[in-house]
Amino acid sequence: MWVKAALATAAVAVVYYWLSRPIPGLGIAEPVFVPSVTTAIVALLLSREQAAPLAYIGGSLGTLIGADLLNLGNIRGLGLRWPQSAELELSMAFS
Repeated sequence: MWVKAALATAAVAVVYYWLSRPIPGLGIAEPVFVPSVTTAIVALLLSREQAAPLAYIGGSLGTLIGADLLNLGNIRGLGLRWPQSAELELSMAFS
């Protein structure tokens, strides 16, 4: 299961990194359905019996790694003010 989860995470991270686009004033944007469908397909290809946990692990970690962590260098050029955007995300998460 660990190897399949690592493969799912790597595959999804590559797709998310390939599709994510830094947009000035907004942040990092992605198409809405393509990454989700990709995650489901990768999970089903790796294991039909464990597709749900693989999709959850690969989708969560793959998104974090591919779209966010690999694009950390692009955030400074987007014109976002870090404290304000972080406060906004936290307030939305806890409301």
